[in-house]
Amino acid sequence: MIYDWSNPIRQFIGGIFRDRRHRLAIISTGVSGLAKLSGIIVTIITVPMTLRYLGMERYGAWVTITSFLTMLVFADLGIGNGVLNEVSKAYGARDIVRIRVIIFSGFVALFAIGGIVTVGYALLSPYIPYGRLFHVSDSKLVLDIRNAMFWTIVCFAISIPASIIQRVQMGLQMIYVSEAWQIVKSGCVLLATWMCIKLQYGLVSLVFATLGVPIVISVLNAAVFFVRSRPDLMPVSTHIEYNVVRSIVGFGFAFFIIQIGMSLGSASDNLLITNVLGPEASAAFAIPQKMYGAVSIIVMMSILPLWPAYGEAIAVGDNRWVVFTLWRSLVTSVVFATIASVVLTIFAQRIMFVWTGVNLQVGIDLFVALCIWQIVLTAGNAIAMFVNGTSYLVARQAYISVIAGAAMIAGKYFALREIGMSGVVWGGIGAYVLFSGIPTGYLVYRAIEQLKRGKVGESTGSRALVA
Repeated sequence: MIYDWSNPIRQFIGGIFRDRRHRLAIISTGVSGLAKLSGIIVTIITVPMTLRYLGMERYGAWVTITSFLTMLVFADLGIGNGVLNEVSKAYGARDIVRIRVIIFSGFVALFAIGGIVTVGYALLSPYIPYGRLFHVSDSKLVLDIRNAMFWTIVCFAISIPASIIQRVQMGLQMIYVSEAWQIVKSGCVLLATWMCIKLQYGLVSLVFATLGVPIVISVLNAAVFFVRSRPDLMPVSTHIEYNVVRSIVGFGFAFFIIQIGMSLGSASDNLLITNVLGPEASAAFAIPQKMYGAVSIIVMMSILPLWPAYGEAIAVGDNRWVVFTLWRSLVTSVVFATIASVVLTIFAQRIMFVWTGVNLQVGIDLFVALCIWQIVLTAGNAIAMFVNGTSYLVARQAYISVIAGAAMIAGKYFALREIGMSGVVWGGIGAYVLFSGIPTGYLVYRAIEQLKRGKVGESTGSRALVA
């Protein structure tokens, strides 16, 4: 008898779509893909348009101003992620009152951070040597840069509390709604940028076009969400509790430490290569690094919706779903990353030449190292979604991340000096597996065993795994 392989495949796919959490994750992944595509299209269109309008010197200043924001990416101290986790657990318990308390408490905390950022910049601004910092001598351009920086900081500070709506929607497993608004944002940013250039409003106007417009879209998103979609979640000034604020800040700070630790380890490659091998080697490394990085970006886009889903499922005691989804997401993510990375490795030189038009002389050892790193990183990201969705593991993961980040920098530096360019990847892989993969794997293994036994307990006012 011939075995019908299509039957289990149909059952597998049918099971995914029947499950509410998986169905929401698939919808969110699709809309998220469209949102990222719209963002890429806007970048492709606006970069040459802005360059022609501003000229090389002003465009260089503009790029420096916008890239400065990457240094402030952790300015919310992880509180946004804390709100996400708390909302997902309260949503699992169907506790509408607690969700409203979490939203308003989180907004107050984020508003305070935005105010501190603004006041801090206002106090430091008179002492910042903008001319030397941006390497410009034209007094008019220096004044434009000063004004543009001021409004950049103001817009960024306002965006901190305004971004809470995205975190709330993620916690409610409504990422597809948030990402749909991101598509609207991309279109509005493109239109606003074109109008500023057409009317020749100057450098400051571009700040409002690229940073101010997204704030307006976030406010519109919040208005539609709280007035039309979920008026039952509308927060009011009486919905603030010290214990909730403490819980949000506590979890948020743990997320903040995790982000800092892993950013230290993952963002140091080009700096180390430039220091040891020179800037040309760093440029040669950056191209294949970006190419392989697309693999983890695609996987991350598909597994991100599982973060709040894990939190909700643990809160309601659906432990079987948590364990099954963790293993399935881990296996499918690693399989996809392996296939994609191997294909990239086979055709790497040809892809880079078509992409850049430059015949970069990069050794196969670097391609193999980047291939292995994407597989390891993808596995780590799949596990991280489970860790992020729990209350029990986040604090412990913060310690692991700091140690792993420092170890990755050290490992990359020494391997780079001994092996060459590919050493920065191999050193990172070794340190990541030893100092993050193994201890995190042990914690996750213990957590899974407890979930299988159905053990949950009270921690910081919310349901969590028992240590």
